[in-house]
Amino acid sequence: MTRKRHTEQALQPPRFNDSNTADHSADITENPDKESTKRVELSYLVEGLQDILRLNVFFSGTVFVCDEKGGIVFTEDSQKLLRAVPGHHCWLEQSMGTNAIGRALRELQTTVIKGGKHQKPELHNAVTVGVPVLVDDHLIGCVGFLDTVGNRVDLGLVKKFIESAVFATKKIIEARKKVDEVFLLKNFLNDYDDNRAAMIWDANGTICQLNKQAEILLGMPREELLGSHIGNYLDHHCSRPVVETDLRDSTLHTSRGNIIMNARIRPEFFNARLVGWSFSFEPAGTKDASVRISPCHYEFSNIVGKNKDFIRLLKTARRIADSPSNILVCGESGTGKELFVQAIHAASSRCRKPFVAINCSAIPKELMETEIFGYAEGAFTGAKKGGVAGKFVQADGGTLFLDEIGDMPGELQPKLLRAIQERQVIPVGGSKPVSVDIRIICASNQDLEKMVAENRFRADLYYRLNVITLNVPALRDRKDDILILADYFIDHYSRLLNKPGLKTEPQFIDYLTHFPWPGNVRELENVIERAVNLAGDTLHPELLPVEIRNFHPEKVQTGPDHDDTDARNDIVPMETMEKQLIQKALIRFEGNISQASTALGIGRTTLY
Repeated sequence: MTRKRHTEQALQPPRFNDSNTADHSADITENPDKESTKRVELSYLVEGLQDILRLNVFFSGTVFVCDEKGGIVFTEDSQKLLRAVPGHHCWLEQSMGTNAIGRALRELQTTVIKGGKHQKPELHNAVTVGVPVLVDDHLIGCVGFLDTVGNRVDLGLVKKFIESAVFATKKIIEARKKVDEVFLLKNFLNDYDDNRAAMIWDANGTICQLNKQAEILLGMPREELLGSHIGNYLDHHCSRPVVETDLRDSTLHTSRGNIIMNARIRPEFFNARLVGWSFSFEPAGTKDASVRISPCHYEFSNIVGKNKDFIRLLKTARRIADSPSNILVCGESGTGKELFVQAIHAASSRCRKPFVAINCSAIPKELMETEIFGYAEGAFTGAKKGGVAGKFVQADGGTLFLDEIGDMPGELQPKLLRAIQERQVIPVGGSKPVSVDIRIICASNQDLEKMVAENRFRADLYYRLNVITLNVPALRDRKDDILILADYFIDHYSRLLNKPGLKTEPQFIDYLTHFPWPGNVRELENVIERAVNLAGDTLHPELLPVEIRNFHPEKVQTGPDHDDTDARNDIVPMETMEKQLIQKALIRFEGNISQASTALGIGRTTLY
């Protein structure tokens, strides 16, 4: 019967070049939510099975994992599989003919096939075992086993071992889902109150929790919403961002028809693994639609490092987290100042209150005053009825974070100083002061003391802000943390981008540890995210930017001692040489843009 079926229905050529195929992409477009669920569960399956499969109890045999389309997603010995069936990567019967893996995927039961019962001649001397994996009654993949008949392997033992491993891993998947749900619920309780509609959904898109406002806006009973899929209410491209995102004038599908809303959606990570999304929203045009009060999503447990000075800084930050005193966080761009600021807020008694951030360098000078202090009704032409609350009032009870405080316009500094001293603000166009209870944290990548000496920053404001100072070190000053951070980001992005089991070549890490990182931790993270995106199954040096691969400090300076041969060998592109000179200048002057640009003979703007 098997021979007849494949004779009538000729074997199709393999559809998969590797586990990430065009067929997969097509299916995601057709049914993105279902496919995403399977991928999350499949990544859990691979992660759970890896340690078991690495026991290698089958000696000469090979164990591997396929997705529900027969594409191999994990194996400890890819070369052995390629030698056994060269050129074939899909184990569906349409591609590979009769085999245990394909039949297990089709019949949804454990299957064993020996020797000549395989259709392909390459497998006539082989034995295959396939154990399908079903989670919540839907197929996510299959665990396969391949060996030669002559090895006389105990197939009963193999079958029992794989079935036991699959059973144990399914239990791990179920437990992990429960832990993820508890984590999401904890974040939901910490971040949101009933003043704004909010909900959370897990990595599969299943709604786990929502508040009364969300229930009202969606127009459905809570019992029907819980356990339903977010794709029923929110377009797929909006529901799964990889970074915190503002959605303006987006469509929410409700039982009463579509409504236009403004929202904020944030991916939630637990142990560097994406576990779901949190979502707060309100109809567009409501009074507070422009208010952006961001819940903190970094805690001290998210800050990674072992450098002695860095650990000392962490201990200090923990110690002063609940202090009402003003805090100034200093450090170069990209060192992680905001991580410390958010962690301090999250560890304080104000953690359930607003965390309001404003970047002083990102707001036009003309708008800064109304942004910080708000404005009263009728303050100017076009002012909203009832006025608008400024950041001070929005942060009442919580923390106000003034980032890049060195860029605060000079004419606003006296008013800011008074507001900080009095804990009262007067909106633009208003006359009545509004009292606020806030803790103020500022951050800067500039030398504020030097700015004070040059009369570019008010001394009294500086001393008012600089009660407690935290100096976050540059990454080049904590080189012993580069490897730890690299491992953290590689693990994080390999999970986020569904690339389990990603290998890393030692030389890839060597390049990372020797580079000076003028952009600090942010630059390191971006480089690794790019590399993981471009990687196949291994991270190798060719995935790194050319300036990192070509960076050799000894080649930055050349002199008369270099002979012509050395000069020819050391030639690098002009763009690379320029970057190396800039990096060296930034290192020498500890990130000071003014001094570095002066030494290089170029303007600050050009250097930026």
